[in-house]
Amino acid sequence: MERVKKKVVLRRRDVCVISDRHKGIISVMNNLELGCTIKVARKLPITALVKSIFYKVVTYFDQRRLEIENQCVDGNEFTHHANKMLNRWKERSSGHHVKLFDRDSWVFTVTTMKRGQKGGNEQIVRLMEGICTCNKWQTFHIPCSHVLACCVKQNLEYKSLVSEWYRLDNARKVYGSAFEPLPDEDAWPLFDKFPMMVPDIENISNKPERKKEARYKNEMDFQVSGRNKGTSSSGASSRIP
Repeated sequence: MERVKKKVVLRRRDVCVISDRHKGIISVMNNLELGCTIKVARKLPITALVKSIFYKVVTYFDQRRLEIENQCVDGNEFTHHANKMLNRWKERSSGHHVKLFDRDSWVFTVTTMKRGQKGGNEQIVRLMEGICTCNKWQTFHIPCSHVLACCVKQNLEYKSLVSEWYRLDNARKVYGSAFEPLPDEDAWPLFDKFPMMVPDIENISNKPERKKEARYKNEMDFQVSGRNKGTSSSGASSRIP
């Protein structure tokens, strides 16, 4: 397992490799809801572990469905995360200065308000192309403060610029699937088609002694013995001061 952990893992969200250093696994383990459950369930047998995680996922989906329904009842159109970002960027957009360059293609320049050592920057917004030079709009797919300032300047609707990913209708579909209860273990169907795992005989050592090291040694592995010094093949002194 230690050799697997040392493998290089690409930091991609859609790729997960068995390694405790992967970004996706670290984020799940740091999650207060799922992480604590997985840490506790690791001490259980495999069947109990799978059941514990399964029931936790069922509870999590039910809570998320209830939260989304409550947000819809309150009249929200987007998720809580999207509304939080929009409200924060609306406050910032009130201090921006907007200048229209091309009315046909909706090209603007937005100058931010100077706040201490920050601000005073000039960004270019192209509404028709969905581009802002701050790259926040392209990254989060939510109109940034510069885009919101342009929409307010020209009395344009900004909700159509928010990605469909953040709409509650689509969020409801994500957690809309239902889970089937697990039957008792005695009612589980038998499955006898598991692959047979045969160990490699060549890698099995019957000798009790330590395996011979296959690495070639060089001059850095040896230390010349001298006065008050021991000799060690690893380069370290064998005497403790």
